[in-house]
Amino acid sequence: MELTDRNGTLQSLAPLATETASMPATAPAPPEGSVLNFAYGSNLLTRRILARVPSAQLVSVATLAGHRLCWHKRGRDGSGKCDVLPTGHPLDRVIGVVYRMRTADKPLLDRTEGLGSGYDEEEVSLSTAAGPMRAWTYRATDIDSAAVPFTWYKALVIAGAREHAFPAAYLSGLEGVAARDDPDTARAQTHFDLIGPARLAGADGRLKIRALDPHHPNSPTP
Repeated sequence: MELTDRNGTLQSLAPLATETASMPATAPAPPEGSVLNFAYGSNLLTRRILARVPSAQLVSVATLAGHRLCWHKRGRDGSGKCDVLPTGHPLDRVIGVVYRMRTADKPLLDRTEGLGSGYDEEEVSLSTAAGPMRAWTYRATDIDSAAVPFTWYKALVIAGAREHAFPAAYLSGLEGVAARDDPDTARAQTHFDLIGPARLAGADGRLKIRALDPHHPNSPTP
């Protein structure tokens, strides 16, 4: 089902109750010794999160209602990073991915993301194809309304969204976000390498991302 939000942007919503009569009331809980993480930024990309937490496994695409995706978290590199901002408006949606990981591995991601220094964590209620689900996620505490993401960070987010087949309207919103070049070209190339041949430049010079094709002869191995 799709509706239009306050800004006129088409949003993909979780199915209505009449559409989920055959779904479980609640999605299964994670196995003992594991936790669920709701990713909505660069960790959408499987290669990105596996480089940080090797035990991470995809569980489901999920929707966080009453929130809006913002790029105002001040990163340690001075650029903008993603955040989920509560709005309380029922038409605002953030689409993300739930990953399961070993509880013992969670500190690896906490250190990388800067838990306690720019991000806090919070358990959120999500809608998934398997039913309602709860997972923890990061919420920004160091916010700069003027922050702008680097092009490589934006590219990672878009590549992850395409990998998991997010709705076209949501992808269009991501592609419309302003971004700037990273002055550290080596750092930028390291991150672009995670996307590999999925990074394409359009005729207008804007960055475009296509989904990774594991069968393409030029695609790097997972």
